Amino acid sequence: LSESISGLIMMPGSLILAFMMPVTGSLADKGYTRFLTICGLLILAVSFVGFAWVEANTSLWIVTVILLIRGVGIGLLVTPVSAATMSSVKHSQSAMASSISNVAQQMGGSLGIALLVLAKALFASLALKQGMSAEAIDLYSLHCCFLLAGFIVLLSMLPARNIR
Repeated sequence: LSESISGLIMMPGSLILAFMMPVTGSLADKGYTRFLTICGLLILAVSFVGFAWVEANTSLWIVTVILLIRGVGIGLLVTPVSAATMSSVKHSQSAMASSISNVAQQMGGSLGIALLVLAKALFASLALKQGMSAEAIDLYSLHCCFLLAGFIVLLSMLPARNIR
């Protein structure tokens, strides 16, 4: 695919995310933070399971729908979790809390990517021992990683139950 087509496929998910952030921020201010967070995590996990079933010949429309679902999940998560973080500290500490939150998000994202790359290599080595073709190994390891990511997102619902 060209860069333009890839961008067009990803654009609806980004637009839904941009649309949802102010709406979820308003709902979080009304006390629905926990509900929004748990719904966002569930929807995000569903999108990862959807990605786990994407094949080389999967329609681009299906990929776009999965990206839309992912956008909804992230849209339900980002603003409420940020608002919960900032509302849990005194105003005088908000700059430091914001900085620490941003560093934690960046570190968590980097660590998550590194762990999933490691998991992909482990799944690929298991598939190689089973005699799969190179293409099948790549697809198998990606599917396993998306399922693993979905499972990790579901596990994050445990601490999300304590959000106020």
